[in-house]
Amino acid sequence: MSIYGDKFFESNLKEFLLKKNCRPLLKEIEKAVQDALQNRRYYQASQLFPVIVHYDKDSFDKYRDVFMM
Repeated sequence: MSIYGDKFFESNLKEFLLKKNCRPLLKEIEKAVQDALQNRRYYQASQLFPVIVHYDKDSFDKYRDVFMM
């Protein structure tokens, strides 16, 4: 995930992360969301929201107010 930095990532990344077992990358995915939010790339951050919740159901409440309007 760190290779993306503050850059846009490919649209297929979300699908890949949902289909493969990417639970070991969860901390990096969360960091990517935080970085995207800091850079005001809300759409990019929102693309990773379902991935985070897929691997950690409890994280829904953590990000709910950010992505649910």
